[in-house]
Amino acid sequence: MSSDANRKVVTDFFGNVSAGDMEAATALLSDQMSWTLIGSTPASGTYKPLTSVQQDFLGPVMQRVEDGHIEMDLLETIADGDRVVALLKGKSKGQFGDYNNTYCHVFRVSGGKIVEATEFCDTVLIETALYGKKLVAA
Repeated sequence: MSSDANRKVVTDFFGNVSAGDMEAATALLSDQMSWTLIGSTPASGTYKPLTSVQQDFLGPVMQRVEDGHIEMDLLETIADGDRVVALLKGKSKGQFGDYNNTYCHVFRVSGGKIVEATEFCDTVLIETALYGKKLVAA
């Protein structure tokens, strides 16, 4: 697939996520995909295959945000071959405060499906807004 076609897979994925249409979003994920959240939060790690991404990562995280989804504003994409980088702003209410995170996702797309995702974001915000941890002065 072309860079533009791969970019469309990613933009469609986030459009569906933002609209709360997880069925349509999931249809764009490969059954054998892997998703990595960089960091040392309770949610950080690599999840594979799709069933683990859903059950062990996305499901538990979405239970910690209001209405079970995060409104995503796709700011920019860069596509080169099978790689697509997406810069986003997310907006939601976490169990312990506002969860308005900034994300950079690096995707690999093959055959019209996302086969690999690496997510970078503000992990301190995950810890405080979703898991209720407090920052203390050193």
